[in-house]
Amino acid sequence: MLKINFIILFTVLFLVLASCIKEDDLSNEQKYHKLASEIMCPVCDAQTIEGSNSQVSIDMKLKLKTLIDEEMNTNEIRAYFIDRYGPDVIASPSSKGFNLLAWIMPVILFILLLSISLYTIRSMKIRSIEEKKPSENLSKYLKYVEQEILELDKKNV
Repeated sequence: MLKINFIILFTVLFLVLASCIKEDDLSNEQKYHKLASEIMCPVCDAQTIEGSNSQVSIDMKLKLKTLIDEEMNTNEIRAYFIDRYGPDVIASPSSKGFNLLAWIMPVILFILLLSISLYTIRSMKIRSIEEKKPSENLSKYLKYVEQEILELDKKNV
């Protein structure tokens, strides 16, 4: 049962990852909104340029629009903003070095918690089945009671 659950989990994970859209397949408008939601406003607290209306954000949005119109790919655009504003301008952590842990840990924790849950459920099922089986002492007692009933029946007849 546990093997089947892991096979199903990895199949679903594979299908999710396989169905991801490549960044090259996005239209300019989609690329703009994706990048605008990834680039942080340098003067606002915890806001991307897409959600901010500060003058710096407006200028950054205009620059982003011109970079997309110049046919730059997303990595070049990210590099452009990182060069000017530093690595903290990107909302999500990079997937290199120690930051890779921020990307991997949720998946590891999910698999670990799922495994613990499945193991707990399985052990609870096994325990409930074992509790339903009569114990040796109970079966001996039931045999004794049956013998006593038979003897009483013989005396009463």
